[in-house]
Amino acid sequence: MEKYNSTLSKDQIYRIICQLLAHEISLQRKSPVAWQQINQWDMHRPIYDNGSGADSIEINCLQIRVEQFFQLNRSNPPPLLSNVDSLNQWSEAIYDYFMSNSIYIGFLTSGTTGTPKHCIHNLKTLQEEISYLAELFKASKRIVSLVPCYHIYGFLFTVLLPLKLKVNLLDAKALSPIQLSNQLASGDLVIGYPDYWKYCINNSLVIPKNIHIVSSTSQCPDYVKNAMISLSNTSSFIDIYGSSETGGIGYKIWPEKYYTLFPFWENINSLLHRKSLEITSNHFSMPDRMIWVNDRQFEVLERYDNCVQVAGINVSVTKVERYLCQHPAVKACCVRKMCEDEGDRLKAFIMIEPTHNQKELILSLTHWVNKFLTAVERPKHFTCGSELPTNEYGKLTNWSITS
Repeated sequence: MEKYNSTLSKDQIYRIICQLLAHEISLQRKSPVAWQQINQWDMHRPIYDNGSGADSIEINCLQIRVEQFFQLNRSNPPPLLSNVDSLNQWSEAIYDYFMSNSIYIGFLTSGTTGTPKHCIHNLKTLQEEISYLAELFKASKRIVSLVPCYHIYGFLFTVLLPLKLKVNLLDAKALSPIQLSNQLASGDLVIGYPDYWKYCINNSLVIPKNIHIVSSTSQCPDYVKNAMISLSNTSSFIDIYGSSETGGIGYKIWPEKYYTLFPFWENINSLLHRKSLEITSNHFSMPDRMIWVNDRQFEVLERYDNCVQVAGINVSVTKVERYLCQHPAVKACCVRKMCEDEGDRLKAFIMIEPTHNQKELILSLTHWVNKFLTAVERPKHFTCGSELPTNEYGKLTNWSITS
């Protein structure tokens, strides 16, 4: 195993690049790449011949994405990834670059307004956060990752935190939940998201005692936390609240009701002030509506944006509705996440002319979303009607679906 040091190791850089490649292939083909496939790629062969099946367009997209993620354009001249052709050589070039340059990381948001944007962070600022997290989770013997490492949550908890704690990482995204339960051991810190914990309780998975669970990307329902505590006899269930723009903002340990600000944040007139010398702009608006209980504690109410979580990924409902409305037979539509008893995916209510054949339209819409949207963005159930569902006040309301 490669030695830990104060910067990112070659192994960590390689892991990030591989997951970025899998993500880019998924975006280009609108079909997810199984995490199991990543472990079969040959790191020493050219990317077009390493088992990933990536073509020249996908490799070019990956190169742009990698350069943006590691902010390689900040040096003059930047490392030329086009001069080397294997993932291992890319990792070595970036590692060598980090030895003589300040490190910045660019996280791409999920596009809650339909247009993703890059959020640039100095590595030293991220390490400030990790210093506190390391104290919070100092008893951890190993970190188990269920999340991608190219998002800020995964980067902090599955790249920087193992480095700081000097513990091993089990990248478990390729494991089924049953396989995962057999791999877990006392003292593990498991990094996941609410939908995964819902799956665990729905399938009554057996989890060893003394497992510490971390959840983020959206608020985890109280019933899920209660069930996980009962199911696994966990010592703790910790919610992390933050965003791509800010990093971690606060945390709460179940059964606490309110989040507590991390010590490097201050609440000044309901604006976040980052106490750091490593960032130029240190005032941020809160990502969501909330109530401040006092200067250090807050309760999150709802998102400012029209965004929901599907499989741990933020999905812009507005974007999905916009694509559906481009279908020639759709007059208007409403998209929501299914209710607890309906499933964990999106559903859509489609306003059409009464003369339309609903079965044919639903088949056409299924082909339409498969063509234009990624897997998590595609509604899995369509309901058709001559008017959108509204309540007694004329506002859009939820609707039940039938199989």
